[in-house]
Amino acid sequence: MHELKIPPQVEGDTKAIELARVWWADNMSHASLRMGGPNTTRDRALAEIDEWGVVLGGMVRLLAQGYGRYEVDETETLVRLKAHFLEALREIDPILAGRHHDEH
Repeated sequence: MHELKIPPQVEGDTKAIELARVWWADNMSHASLRMGGPNTTRDRALAEIDEWGVVLGGMVRLLAQGYGRYEVDETETLVRLKAHFLEALREIDPILAGRHHDEH
């Protein structure tokens, strides 16, 4: 397995938590996500959903910037990511397997 390094900005933060791990194996993606908790209310769940939107948006922006190293325009990357993201949401059987961790 080829694990990524923890960003140096995270190592000094005693309150940092890992939100997601995603792998590609057996021709599909696999994920483990931290969300909610035993005492999570509907209002807190909705706030977390909003926070996940910010996190996912930031990840997409990092991808778009990162692929610039390969002479791929950031806007082109964003357009392609958006198209495939929406396509994956429409699929009946998405190629994602995983589990949710209800702990904080």
